[in-house]
Amino acid sequence: MSKYAPLGVYLQQATASDLTLTFDQVEQIIGTNLPPSASKHDEWWQNSTPGSDSHVQALAWMTTGWRKLRVDRSARYVTFARAGSNPDAEALENLAPRRKEVIYDILQRASISVERWHWTKDQIEVEDFRSNPQFCYNWSFGSIAEGYVLCLWHGTLQADGGVLYFAESVLDTANELRRIADDRTKSASARSRTSDQSVRALNLDAAIRESYARRLPVRVIVCAGDQRARNELAEKASAVSRRILDSELWYVHRHDPVSGECRIVRGVKPDLEAMDVSHGAEDADETDDVVQQSAIKTRRGQRPFRDGLLAAYRRRCAVTGSMVDAVLEAAHIVPHAEKTDYKTRNGILLRADIHTLFDEHLLTVDTRYRVKLSKLLRHSEYGDLDGKSLKVLPERSEDQPSVKALEQRLITFDAKEAKR
Repeated sequence: MSKYAPLGVYLQQATASDLTLTFDQVEQIIGTNLPPSASKHDEWWQNSTPGSDSHVQALAWMTTGWRKLRVDRSARYVTFARAGSNPDAEALENLAPRRKEVIYDILQRASISVERWHWTKDQIEVEDFRSNPQFCYNWSFGSIAEGYVLCLWHGTLQADGGVLYFAESVLDTANELRRIADDRTKSASARSRTSDQSVRALNLDAAIRESYARRLPVRVIVCAGDQRARNELAEKASAVSRRILDSELWYVHRHDPVSGECRIVRGVKPDLEAMDVSHGAEDADETDDVVQQSAIKTRRGQRPFRDGLLAAYRRRCAVTGSMVDAVLEAAHIVPHAEKTDYKTRNGILLRADIHTLFDEHLLTVDTRYRVKLSKLLRHSEYGDLDGKSLKVLPERSEDQPSVKALEQRLITFDAKEAKR
């Protein structure tokens, strides 16, 4: 029997529809101290779908018809609510924001750096930095190192068995916004606004993609207000009147890099085996042995490839000059899927986010070693990179990027750009 079973019994015998207990009271009920993680991490208190994982403390209240409604670790109390006859509607109602929190304050609570909010691009100090328009209208925040915070409309959330999730294609929204921005029949203000928003949507999609690829949990800012439908985007911008930071962690269970379709689930960790990328139809006839040998070959080649690029580029990102080893990645110019080539000339050392843009053909390098940026990103934080020469090149000519490989990649970039 779990040591938290007495808490389940206590809740089962309660007559109220919700119940607030201090941490001390919980300890009295279970007859022992709560672990340190209960005071340090909100996720310790997260609800759990019975049978889906090993959060035994959550199963104690979930299996008796209760769920955690909110927790305040600083004040040391937790509120439980009895599950009703419609758990899905109840879950959605309980997460509906009823106040408007400031993005700047939210990010500080989520441990996301806000240092850049204090300055303009020209390094002029911002007086009202908590409302800095350069950042406060973004749809996502954070980085690979910090983790990401995503802004999601409450109206886009769904529920299944009382578990909330988001399942849409942010990329579709970005493409629709881009279409409006490129439509000469629209007003100048509409085109400018939707151009900015398309970049925000792309950044949100990138944050979801990175979190999925790296198995990173995300925090969610739940927004409510005047949310415009997709067919109304050209007429007027959506307006947030209420927003809160959800105390629960969310997890990206799925993200399709082509369609942008994703599924982000509140409080339920994904099955890592189910998240593994499946083979395409062209691989259907491959034997397990062939697949295994291919994986071994890739693993053996990638480490020396990165080490070689780290040495050649003097441990700096070719595009940004970043010197943080943890975020420097080895990018293939001719993709590994097309050709197995681990020579330094077929690689370029890039910061993780630049590598993502490079792989998605939103950024490339021309044959004169200049950065070429997609029109989708020219009004984004990456806009200043367009047309700039690489900040770092290998000193030895035999280590420098192959002009032929860059030319091949540029052709692909231009073809995709023509369709955007």
